[in-house]
Amino acid sequence: MFENTTILITGAASGIGLATAQALADQGAKHLILVDRNAGALDGAEIAGKVTRLAGDVGDEAFWRTAELGPIDHAVINAGVSGVGLIADLDFAEWRRVLAVNLDGAFLTLRAALRAIRDGGYTL
Repeated sequence: MFENTTILITGAASGIGLATAQALADQGAKHLILVDRNAGALDGAEIAGKVTRLAGDVGDEAFWRTAELGPIDHAVINAGVSGVGLIADLDFAEWRRVLAVNLDGAFLTLRAALRAIRDGGYTL
């Protein structure tokens, strides 16, 4: 199903992202581009086939400006973090940290992915 495809996966160093990368590799993906802010875990992730590993924060616009994705076929926007605490007691900086990854990161990832898909010749 995913034979000869290039797929971007964020949050790929652990959990759902890592399992997704492994499953897509098993289903014949030609090239996986794995993104995670945990460089050590990303480097240690065992994935078969051609893999490009990009360590960075998905909520950082500068990261996406310099990330070389090349043409891609699909994107799995998976990166996310959780905050801890009752809203009444939650520090605003913690709130912003969570939103920076979960919302800004999703937007920035999708924007970069759609540009890379378009660069591959797909009409959006």
